[in-house]
Amino acid sequence: MKSLAAACVILVAGVGPTLAATPIDGTWYFECNPDIPDAENTTVIGDDKIVSGGLVCDIININRIGGEGQVWRLSNSCVEQDERWIEDVIFGIEVDIDGKILHLVEVGMNEGYVVTYLTCK
Repeated sequence: MKSLAAACVILVAGVGPTLAATPIDGTWYFECNPDIPDAENTTVIGDDKIVSGGLVCDIININRIGGEGQVWRLSNSCVEQDERWIEDVIFGIEVDIDGKILHLVEVGMNEGYVVTYLTCK
């Protein structure tokens, strides 16, 4: 019985953790313009990935900052074309007084950039 339990633990441990869904999961837009192709206008966050055009980042760690549930710090393993790197970013959600999401703001901790995404709903 112990060997079966040990085998199950090894099997589960080998799968790796799945990160919980967060409010930043979803499709985000650079502009609310239906004439721009989705591949050039969207960033999709979910299933432990961030995909934006040819950029694909695996989310390797995510931590909520503060108690409001609006700010998250992520460590990502990214690849675009043949280039690979690890990045640290902060995502923050701007909400209105009723709690409706207005924007997603990304701050690149390594490069020092800021990007604002729209919901376009």
